[in-house]
Amino acid sequence: MKKIISIFFIFYFGIMPGNLAFADGTTSISQQTVNTTRLTGQTRYETAKNIAESYSQGKVKTVIFSTGNNFADALSASVLAHQKDAPVLLVDTSVDSSNDAYDYITQHLDPAGTVYIIGGIGVIGKEFETKLINLGFKNIVRVSGYDRYETSYQLASLLNASSVSTVVISSGESYPDALSIASFAANKGWPILLTPQNTLPKEIKSYLADKKPSKIYITGGTGVISDNVSSEISSLLPQANIERLSGQSRFDTNAAIAQAFAPTPDKVYLTTGYGFADALAGSALAAKNGYPIIFIDPSSPTLHKATAGYFGKLNANNLSPTLIAFGGKGAVSDDVLKNSSDMIIGKIKQDSIYSIVDINETIPLNQDYSLPSTIKARLYNSDSSDVSVKWNPSTVDTSTAGTSVYEGVVDGYSKTIRASVTVENIKIEDRDAYLNKKVNEIISKIITPGMTDLQKELAIHDYIVNNTEYNTTPGITFDSAGNAKLTPNFNVVFTAYGVLINGTGVCEGYADAANILLNKAGIESRMIYGMANGGNGVEPHSWNIVKISGEYYHLDVTWDDGSRSYDYFNLTDDQIAKDHTWDKEQYPACTKKFAF
Repeated sequence: MKKIISIFFIFYFGIMPGNLAFADGTTSISQQTVNTTRLTGQTRYETAKNIAESYSQGKVKTVIFSTGNNFADALSASVLAHQKDAPVLLVDTSVDSSNDAYDYITQHLDPAGTVYIIGGIGVIGKEFETKLINLGFKNIVRVSGYDRYETSYQLASLLNASSVSTVVISSGESYPDALSIASFAANKGWPILLTPQNTLPKEIKSYLADKKPSKIYITGGTGVISDNVSSEISSLLPQANIERLSGQSRFDTNAAIAQAFAPTPDKVYLTTGYGFADALAGSALAAKNGYPIIFIDPSSPTLHKATAGYFGKLNANNLSPTLIAFGGKGAVSDDVLKNSSDMIIGKIKQDSIYSIVDINETIPLNQDYSLPSTIKARLYNSDSSDVSVKWNPSTVDTSTAGTSVYEGVVDGYSKTIRASVTVENIKIEDRDAYLNKKVNEIISKIITPGMTDLQKELAIHDYIVNNTEYNTTPGITFDSAGNAKLTPNFNVVFTAYGVLINGTGVCEGYADAANILLNKAGIESRMIYGMANGGNGVEPHSWNIVKISGEYYHLDVTWDDGSRSYDYFNLTDDQIAKDHTWDKEQYPACTKKFAF
């Protein structure tokens, strides 16, 4: 096989100013331009090498070796990297599959330079040291502890600082929050110390007691670092100011940290929020000037609401930072890169309509059916909004079998919406076949190769929320005199058929639809039949239990649809029990707290 040697790729787009049309019909003249580039490679290891090339194409005196297969040991390494003016290189499980790191060292490391290896020999084996020695590099320092927490302590202790005014406390059990603040902490020389959720490790307590910092930043909510940890810090350092930087999800926390430390950046780095490798390798580059690393959801062409809010503020301040993507198009798509730059220059607004999905309906012969007066629109900030639509023609004739296409217009949206309505002589017993066909269509559309179970679950959750209207009068219509009558569709709203085929249903239909889609995507799921209090008293209710990464969680898509949020996404028994009740003996226990 011919070896492909690549140099980091840079894609340049010039966004030119001009007359900009907004969704609400107003226009604005923008003088901003945004340049975009991409640093990528065929693998995470080549991407890290190419990021290192951007860090320094000349000679360096120090490099950092970190595993590209696990985040635990290296979360705190960016601070040491910045102090030593060193790029971060990623290595694989073997020397032979880590050629990118050694290629950079051979070309750029001073023969008398130093290689810091982060992690024990169980993470980066002795053979990596042997290879370095054989290449002529003798100065090798391994930084490790008996666990990730002691490793963070050892890294902090290596920093040349007799006194430490500020310390960052981040979760050692997940990577997003530590990597969100890494470039800022590294730039300012703040050690990043890791902790489990509920109790500070003894070596971290020892470090805090010794250095006595006056300022402590805790990254992430109480789901990742509990209030008990904050209380332990207060007891150790009663005079210290403790500030928690957090949001509802990793994207909210990420944007909050960026806004706090980089409200007016000259550069912004974009990377996937669902992988640590590119952000870790890029943290040293971003730390050079304290620029933010912004998380992107690779499964979405639109920006997270908090991210869009951050970019909106850059636009409001007439800023036009260069955008640099870490990783390939699978990590940060060209669409996301363009949408980010367009939002910064004001070409699009956060609440502009990004897309409206065309309607495809299959209706039984002679069933009452009306085209919806409102339709869900996806916005550039990933929210959904019900917008009014005008159809031509406006009525549907279901007395004759066949397919008709209706065109709809939405104010502020340039594209025509189409509703394809197929009237078929469907018997009740044939509905399973139609449903199965629809399920396969949905899965092929929203699930892509390489997705994790969490990404699949998010895609299914969002599909149901964005394409379903809760039915407040299930299967009931009213005649001209106001008398209620059951429709032939009465039972359908309680099933996945109503949700996935007709786009409307009640809680049982939502849960049934989620259950079918999750299982089809290979995720263990089951429905729960219980009770819930949504403010109108306790009523029968259905939701799901899902298994993600070996742990069970509660998922209530119906209630997330009502609030347009992730408030009921992957909750523990204790979390959902505030307004849901069920027979716990009939279902798996959900005990592990989930954090985006």
